[in-house]
Amino acid sequence: MVPLVMRKADEGCQMEKITPEKVVQMLKARGMEVSLEEATSILKLLQLLADAVVSQYLGEGRETK
Repeated sequence: MVPLVMRKADEGCQMEKITPEKVVQMLKARGMEVSLEEATSILKLLQLLADAVVSQYLGEGRETK
């Protein structure tokens, strides 16, 4: 799974895929060196966190009375 990021465009928002290569590039620009394997792990973690937040926000897994 590759997470997506929203970027504002002139006429609204568009989705852009973030690849492990892009993560390596982004972090290198901020002085952090990571391998492609580490970047892939970072993306997987971020996807899990995003899924958990969305599920919690939508109320999935909660008991309703």
